[in-house]
Amino acid sequence: MRHHACHVIDIEGTVSEVHLVVPHSYVYINVTSGGSTETWVLEATSRQGLERIGVTRDYLKAGDKVKVRCHQLRDKSPGCLLGFLKGPDGVVKDWDGGQGPVPTL
Repeated sequence: MRHHACHVIDIEGTVSEVHLVVPHSYVYINVTSGGSTETWVLEATSRQGLERIGVTRDYLKAGDKVKVRCHQLRDKSPGCLLGFLKGPDGVVKDWDGGQGPVPTL
């Protein structure tokens, strides 16, 4: 997915699955809009990169509400390259492995 990203969007939803793996981690969230629910696939940096910012296997779990800022896929399918995620603890973290300024979500 990494090379097919387009513009930046903000979405919110409920976590359904979290896979902290190498080379990229994935978070699946259910996003409800207009009465229907879609599952979005969010691609993040590696498990080691996430551990460096304090994201462990227990950080997110199914049912958690999150807000994200990500780069939507060019084909507009329900997926994106994850930039920032605001977890249930209210903290916004950079899930892309970069060191950019953290936005307010």
